[in-house]
Amino acid sequence: MKEGKVLIPGMHKSIKLVEGPRGRNNASVAIAVDSLKVAFHEKQRLIDKALPIININNTTLADSDLFAQQIRRLGCFTIHTKKPRRVEIHGVARENASKKIEVEGRIISIAEYFKLKYNVDLKYPQAPLVTSRERGQINLYPMELLMVIPMQRVTIPQTTGAQSMSTTRECAVGPAERQKAIMDQCRIHGLFDPEQQQLMNAAGLSVVKGPLQLKGRNIKPPSIKYQSNILDTSPDGTWRPGYANRFLEAGKCTQWSMFAVLEGRGNLTNEELKKFADAMVTKARERGLVLPPATAVAVLPARPDKKPLDFVPRMMMRETMYKGCTFMMFVTHDSIAIHKHLKLEERYSGIITQEIRLKTVMNFLEKPQPQTMDNIVAKLNVKLGGINYGLSLNKLETPVDFFPSDRLIMGLGVAPAPPLIPNGGTQIAPPCVVGYAANMTKSATDFIGDFLYQDCAKEDLLNCMMEVMQCIIDRYSGCVDEMSKRHTLDVRNKRLPKEIIIYRSGISEIHYARCMREEIPLIRAVLKENQALNVKLTYVVVHKDHNMRLMPKNIDTKEKATKQNIGAGVVVDEMITHPNYKEFFLNSHITLQGSARTPRYTVLVDDSDFKMDHLEMLSNTLSYNFQIVNSPVSVPAPLYIANRYAERGAYMHTAKMSDELATSNQKQRITLGDCNELLAYTYTRLGGARINA
Repeated sequence: MKEGKVLIPGMHKSIKLVEGPRGRNNASVAIAVDSLKVAFHEKQRLIDKALPIININNTTLADSDLFAQQIRRLGCFTIHTKKPRRVEIHGVARENASKKIEVEGRIISIAEYFKLKYNVDLKYPQAPLVTSRERGQINLYPMELLMVIPMQRVTIPQTTGAQSMSTTRECAVGPAERQKAIMDQCRIHGLFDPEQQQLMNAAGLSVVKGPLQLKGRNIKPPSIKYQSNILDTSPDGTWRPGYANRFLEAGKCTQWSMFAVLEGRGNLTNEELKKFADAMVTKARERGLVLPPATAVAVLPARPDKKPLDFVPRMMMRETMYKGCTFMMFVTHDSIAIHKHLKLEERYSGIITQEIRLKTVMNFLEKPQPQTMDNIVAKLNVKLGGINYGLSLNKLETPVDFFPSDRLIMGLGVAPAPPLIPNGGTQIAPPCVVGYAANMTKSATDFIGDFLYQDCAKEDLLNCMMEVMQCIIDRYSGCVDEMSKRHTLDVRNKRLPKEIIIYRSGISEIHYARCMREEIPLIRAVLKENQALNVKLTYVVVHKDHNMRLMPKNIDTKEKATKQNIGAGVVVDEMITHPNYKEFFLNSHITLQGSARTPRYTVLVDDSDFKMDHLEMLSNTLSYNFQIVNSPVSVPAPLYIANRYAERGAYMHTAKMSDELATSNQKQRITLGDCNELLAYTYTRLGGARINA
């Protein structure tokens, strides 16, 4: 890889308790092995890592921030001292080696200081200095005098967008290549050799030399229902709506604007932007979405000096808020990262926003792609409260009503907010974000949601479960109106569920028992408090981050990854499942690159005593209800949407905290309660639609 990083192959192994070849009511120990590649930092001078990334002779604020993100928490050692000293990088300073300091009563530059004390002539005196927090104070170091300690794992924040794409391509190997890599790693580590596995051999244990072989079966997908037509999906689970199929329920926008944020980094003109906006209106009307011509279309001027990149668009949103605009589309250059601040301003102003990249617009203008505009309009319709399509179950093997009016289906997802390190300060502990989604509106397949913050130390268990359940029950029961105002209803006028099915991610197997002991009773307590009695609860934990890979036994290595992998709708509910829980593996999605990572579904509570087929078919059907793409997603839509809300809450917290640190006393920290009140959507006018589509 570039910029002093290298990918090294290895293996991920874990021990699992499974039913095994002997089947139900049996338990076997299995070792799950997967191949992987991990990025590490190479040994090199820090200045050599900086040169391809920033202009060291004229470093801008944006470049400095970008490089600081890539080297923060990176371990280095000094090369100018007699004995190398370990230094952990804290950030990038605004100053270079020409900065004047006082040394023994004399005012000299930092470059002169290193010449006098260490007899070192700096080759790059104009390069920005890096900072390190040592013994309670911030020290400055020239980058050319620091050597990166090798074999440190590259963290996600230390990875650029280009590197992330490159890593994804390198790691996305197909099943045939992955099977070979797994077996190679097993042989390298002597997993099948009793002489190399002496402890296992002494215990009378050995590993079967071939991977476990098992049987799967296909679940038939639902049909897709538009306003006046029902479409069957293709064998790979995808479908094309065509030009004649209008949205099932169209949203409505009365006034909107489109702006481009380029900061001089593109050649888009106002006329070209207007052409794109007009094409968007045409496509929207074709799909039935009520979208008038844009009232304002313009490439925004560059920001004032020393103002952040998001300054001008946020000012436009505040100005437009008083002109009746309900939706704003922003076109941004690939190098401009303002998404999280746009969403923060969206929450403040109540104006729905959508961001697309300049490259997408230019590609469309050069060669119009109907699918590109279809995807943009589909997202917009959902944001405006519309429903793109419904699900028809009439063609299933055994037609069943998965969506009765008294069945509440929920998704619960968890995401940690990234830590924030202010300049010259200490790291601020991030919260844990709990995202949720449910069919809380009048439509049984319309999933909207929100997020709440809680202490990150309690990431596995939801101590805000009662608040989450109350928000969902309030809207489901009718206690929250169309304007998201809460009011009291008599229990006789409430719509209360008789069944609740919850899909939950973000909980490890070690916490299953505690979840049933602590989290489930909180759910039942909220139901009881709201007079929802005798509600049958089903609680399903969904895992995607395990290392058990399902691959076809016979693979044609000449085929593309989509054909090499197991297809959409393949389910396995034997042999590799846990002996103590009702469990299945469902591959609902298509795999476009690499090897499929099949989610595992573990049922912790099942008051309804559903048959396995019912839960498998329901979960597969829900994966077709994401609404934004014309294909199934990897997990049921309510969980997928909940995870997206959790991610939204995470970066909105980052944006809020960066705003606070830029404008207020850092000692006055905003609390989690403040964040829940200021950033969550439920009781705002944005709470009634899926604005994070």
